[in-house]
Amino acid sequence: MLRNLLKNVRRPVIDFETFKKPRKPNVCVMAPHGLCSFPPHIDSPAFNISREELIQRFETIFFSLPNTELLTERQCGPEGRDTQREYVHTSRLIGFPDTVTVRFMSIDEKTSTLAIISRSHYGYRDLGVNRGRVMYCMNKLVDATSNEEA
Repeated sequence: MLRNLLKNVRRPVIDFETFKKPRKPNVCVMAPHGLCSFPPHIDSPAFNISREELIQRFETIFFSLPNTELLTERQCGPEGRDTQREYVHTSRLIGFPDTVTVRFMSIDEKTSTLAIISRSHYGYRDLGVNRGRVMYCMNKLVDATSNEEA
């Protein structure tokens, strides 16, 4: 029952360019330099794969986490060339929903990058959970793409 009550949170559409620096420390922002109006917590790397391949690989890693689902998808960015998806990851014990917004961007035909905002809706601190989630996914993604290139 508590899980159902916690599930109904307000999730405004995120625009990375106008997203304001969070006041609470329960958010982790990873983005390419210059995308956000403030320096992100983590700079995004570039990957030597297409945007479509990046989406597929990211979701393979992200959906391997328990209690994870896709909520929405929309096209955004210059001329609608970027894909932005919103996911929810629910904590195992109590069911706290964390929202993870990911924008997948093409740099050119064979290179892409992504921006991530992982945020908790309840509480003030998250004990590093959002940063840990972002770093886990990024480390797996870097490993998967670098192993292929070697």
